[in-house]
Amino acid sequence: MQNHTFTLEPYGTGKGTRHTCPSCGTKKQFARYINIDTNEYLADHVGRCNSETSCGYHSSPRDFFEANPDQKQAPARERKPEPKKKPSFIDPDFVASRFTGFKSNTFVQYLISLFGPAITRRLISEYEIGTCNERWPGAAIFWIKDQEGRTRAGQVKHFETNGHTGSYTDKDGGKQSKTGWVHKHLEFKYGRKTNTEKKPAWLTTYLENPECWPCLFGEHLLSVYPSKPVAIVEAPKTAIIASICFPDFVWLAVGSKSNFSTNNPRRLAAIKGRSVCLFPDLKAFDEWSLKAGKLSYLANFHTSDFLETNATEKEKAGGLDLADYLVRFPYTDFAPEEKAEPKEPDPPTACEPAPVLAPFSQKQAENTPAKPERVGLYKAQETKRWDLVELETFFATTPPPAGPVQLYPWAAITNPALFIQSHLVYLKANNVHRAALPHLERLQRLKSILEGTAFENNPPTLLHSAA
Repeated sequence: MQNHTFTLEPYGTGKGTRHTCPSCGTKKQFARYINIDTNEYLADHVGRCNSETSCGYHSSPRDFFEANPDQKQAPARERKPEPKKKPSFIDPDFVASRFTGFKSNTFVQYLISLFGPAITRRLISEYEIGTCNERWPGAAIFWIKDQEGRTRAGQVKHFETNGHTGSYTDKDGGKQSKTGWVHKHLEFKYGRKTNTEKKPAWLTTYLENPECWPCLFGEHLLSVYPSKPVAIVEAPKTAIIASICFPDFVWLAVGSKSNFSTNNPRRLAAIKGRSVCLFPDLKAFDEWSLKAGKLSYLANFHTSDFLETNATEKEKAGGLDLADYLVRFPYTDFAPEEKAEPKEPDPPTACEPAPVLAPFSQKQAENTPAKPERVGLYKAQETKRWDLVELETFFATTPPPAGPVQLYPWAAITNPALFIQSHLVYLKANNVHRAALPHLERLQRLKSILEGTAFENNPPTLLHSAA
């Protein structure tokens, strides 16, 4: 198919833009392909299910025309390129007004049950978690801010007390996830007949070009931590929880499995030149690994196979994510023992006093899953300090390559001298730290490449190889 005349129907362009999936039967989860010239649908089964992990059904226009050669596609007519729309921003005062209501915010209360009040206050401040009561009282807002700190969108999600996403039954009897967007909730609020409030001017402007996931959740933290390696997961909840267990990464979320994509590089533009470790949910490892290779021009990507390696068959069938694993254990099990507990900053002024938590009971302890021999993102290592003298001596006596070095099939070093210097500095400061293991391996890998023994003595053992 030479002419790309079909696209998935955009969400919210009218009533009934989401349909029943022909594969899993879930209502209002199936996006159909439409002709961008005529707005007409293709066949009923041509589209993609939004339940990417549990279903994953996708039938493309190409598949349809290859299976139905008698159905000739009309050639696309010439179209003038649409003018580039300016990005929309949510009013900062409105964002600040939602920095409250945490006693009823079920996600905040869940964080308190995991980490305690002080750390939760820090997470609220750092990731700027808000509260939305327009449709689902106590729902959390995950503000999606760009690297310049501008609020581009706000995802609304209501959680149960166990940390799982809530659901509701629609008028057709279908089960729907309590997930939405701030601008849609406000549009619903101001559109009701009983509403007497005037729609704010900023919302009118924003609705002219609303965007869902225009950038990464947590992207504003890249400027706060310019030297930290980056970790990307699917969901904001996972990023927030993992940031406490493994604080040496800047944890970001892309929103969904399909949002880590080569089709919209602007969404990932802020991580250009950074060292990025991907932590896909189960069933997404192969897809993300392939895309990481295609996006290697953007950043130094590595795809963790931690979940693929450690999950049971039942967990794989259920689509376990990193947060599902981490919350099984006290977060202190993941914290490096040699590092002192960081001093907690003062709580945000708009944050109500958090309730006092009861001590961890013996009965709860008995029901807690047994801690595995090694909990972490990487394989077990000896606890003695790493001897870096050999590496330092080698790189001090070996001139760095003048040009790029292909470290892995999916990652290249563009500035070897800077790469060596930054990695040695990081290793000296974080010796024996589990999060520093990739830095150690990358230097060992580079050393073996320069020695000509990369594929004999130093295969990649901690990070998955796509070769």
